[in-house]
Amino acid sequence: IDNEANSDIKITSEKLPISKFYQIFAMPSIKKQYNVTSGVLTLNAYIKGQLAKLTPSANMNLTNLAVKDNSLNGYYSIQNIKGDLVTKDDKYSGLVNVANIKAVLPSYNVHLTAPNAKINIDEKVFGLHI
Repeated sequence: IDNEANSDIKITSEKLPISKFYQIFAMPSIKKQYNVTSGVLTLNAYIKGQLAKLTPSANMNLTNLAVKDNSLNGYYSIQNIKGDLVTKDDKYSGLVNVANIKAVLPSYNVHLTAPNAKINIDEKVFGLHI
C-alpha cells in the first residue's frame, strides 16, 4: 500500500491438500454425508487499486478432486477445475473450465461422465456449456 492509498496485494497458495482442509473446516453434518478423499488446490488472489475502489481477482486450479457420497453410496470426481474470477465496482465476471467430470451412483444405476464443461459467470448471465 503506497502513500496514495493504492494497494497491490497478492496471496498465493500452492498444492494445498483439499481433504485436510475439508476434515478441519467442514460442518459435521456435511462430513457425515460426503468424504473428500483427494484434491489439490493452487490459488492466486489479488487485491489491486485504490482502497476506496478495490479490484479483487483470483485464479485457481483444483486437480484430482474425489468425493465419496456416503448417503447415496456413490462418488464424484473431477480431474481439473481452472477458474478466473474478477470483481470491479459491484460487477463480477469469470470463466471456470472443468475437465473430466464423473459421477457414479450404483444404487440408482447412474454413471455420468462429461469430458468438459465451461461455466461463464457475470452479474446478468450465468451460462453452463457441456
